[in-house]
Amino acid sequence: MEELKINEKVDKENIEIYKKMGCSKPYEYRHTCVLCGDKTNINNSWSNQGRKLICRNCFYKVFGRYGYDKLIKWQEEK
Repeated sequence: MEELKINEKVDKENIEIYKKMGCSKPYEYRHTCVLCGDKTNINNSWSNQGRKLICRNCFYKVFGRYGYDKLIKWQEEK
């Protein structure tokens, strides 16, 4: 899989928000996708405690409908 370019500034902001708020209010649009820059919420995104948070659309576009194993591997990469 090609290396994905993430927005490092957004990634740091998402991590901080996650540290402060955790998974509370999962429908609130307070996070930003590190790939496309769209606002998203916890219920419509995937992340590793806020790290490398991506929206549902990017997940399907990049990893495919059943790409959870690929997603986990990508999120564990530094």
